[in-house]
Amino acid sequence: NRNMPVQRLVASPDRTCVENFITHNGDFEFYQLNGKIYEIETIQKWLAQATEIDMQTPVDSAAIAGIVDLIRCRGCFTLSVRYVICLGLSSSQIVGDENEGPVQRLPSYYQYEAIGNFFEEALSIFQTEYPL
Repeated sequence: NRNMPVQRLVASPDRTCVENFITHNGDFEFYQLNGKIYEIETIQKWLAQATEIDMQTPVDSAAIAGIVDLIRCRGCFTLSVRYVICLGLSSSQIVGDENEGPVQRLPSYYQYEAIGNFFEEALSIFQTEYPL
């Protein structure tokens, strides 16, 4: 019916708790990023900085969970920005400590959140101007 109002969908923030459980020793020995191969020890040190969570155990399953935590960012601008900076840029690299090269300073979660807020605001403005 042409007289029926059009229902408009608007994206809105929502909080969801997500946990990654790795139940098998996954034999995670290396990770390749931008043509360079990184060994597990380097990845583990870097993950503590990238996720702001200290390495709880040296097992590779914990590193797998850390990488999954970085990769899983669907529906969250904050996590999407973290993914892009940590793994998505052509300049992204994994540096565990100063012995492996200059340690890059990664943003804090709150800094990622501030950057993500710009994207959220831009989407809100876009949806106001161009209803989906």
